[in-house]
Order: sequence, then structure tokens, then C-alpha cells
Amino acid sequence: MKRLIYLLSAMIIMLAACGPNVKELLENANTKFESKDWNGAIIAFQEVVKHDAKNVEAFYKMGLSHKSLNNEEDALTNFSAAIELEPLHKDALYERAIIRSNIRDIQGSIDDLTAAIKVNSSFNQLYHKRAIERRRLGDFEGSIEDFSKAIELKADYPNSYLGRAISKKASGDNVGAMVDFATAIGLNPGYAEAYFQRGLLNIETGMKSMGCDDIKKAIELGHQKAGAVFTEHCQ
Repeated sequence: MKRLIYLLSAMIIMLAACGPNVKELLENANTKFESKDWNGAIIAFQEVVKHDAKNVEAFYKMGLSHKSLNNEEDALTNFSAAIELEPLHKDALYERAIIRSNIRDIQGSIDDLTAAIKVNSSFNQLYHKRAIERRRLGDFEGSIEDFSKAIELKADYPNSYLGRAISKKASGDNVGAMVDFATAIGLNPGYAEAYFQRGLLNIETGMKSMGCDDIKKAIELGHQKAGAVFTEHCQ
């Protein structure tokens, strides 16, 4: 009887030794991922989850690989799988929020960003992105609040000042918007979009000369829409 138990144990060990090594499979997949071989990485990560269906890293990086190939539906599926296994995976939540935003699931995007903020409340981009999504829903007050939090966390990030300026403009606070446009340009003198948006506001509020100067500057900086606006309002 003892001999039989010994033989069975030995067989189990041998079978395990002959089976795939998940660690090696993951290392191979990561090598392809790091070299930006997205298709190869996807195939390799699929092999990982085939043998380890609870491998969060594999699902997450498979999602990133699909995202890099603009396969948004597959990216969404894999980010969701990672989140199902690890509900507080802040990076997967952030990436899924971006995909949901792209497919116009705005509320879903906001929900993911809110969950990610609960895990990492010091990352300015989470507030910045949620501010954009809130503005898309017409929640200008919430948008301004989130942009302000993003600025509190990273005061030298011009995009958040521009975003808050646009939200302030949408809410009717033109004076506040002008202040934020100026701050964004001060932080990034080559910020074509900030000149363009400030130019539009100046033109809309009767400050045509100043507005056209901003639009002209946006043209010089390569803004694609500025030329048409200049033709319509400044010539």
C-alpha cells in the first residue's frame, strides 16, 4: 500500500514537472510586451491565462496590448477580467475608464475613475479625466471641482487649467475662464489650444482684436481649426 502511494505521488510530481511553467510563460509574454510586439504578447498572455485563469497581470497587459492595436472591445474585455479578479486594480480601472469614454459610456467611465480615486486619491490624472467626463454630461460644477483638485495635486500641469477654463466658460464664468487660459499659456507658451480657446472667448465677448491675435498665434503654433476661424472672424 505504501509502495502504491509512493508511486502515485511520484507520478503526480512527474506530471506537474512536465506541465507548462506559468512563470516562464509570463516572462515570455512580458518580453514580447516590453518589445511592443503586441500581437505576440496577446498570444503569449492567452497562453498564461489558459493555465492560470486568475493571473491579473496577464489580463491587464493583454488589455494594454489590445489597446495599443486599437482593439477597444477586446481591451475592455481584458481590463474587466482583471478588475473582476482584483476590484481595486487602479490601473485597470483607469484604462477601462478611457476605453469607456471612447465608446461614449460616459457614466461608466466616471464610475471607474471614481473607484480608482478611492484607491489612489493623489493621482491628478484621475481627477483631470473625470472632470472631462463630467463636463461631457453637462455637470460643469463637478467638472470645475475635479479640475481644481487636479491642479491642487499638480499645479504646473497646464492641461488642467485649460480644462477648467473651458468648464468655467461653459458655466458662464468668463472672467474665471480668462484667468485660467492665461495661466495655461504662462505654463506652456506654445500651447496652441489655449490660445485658440481664449481667442474664441474674446471674439464671443466682443474683444475681437485680442481674440484675433490669439487665433493668429494659434495658427502660428499649428492649430488645425484656427485658420478657418481667422478667415471667418478676422478678415
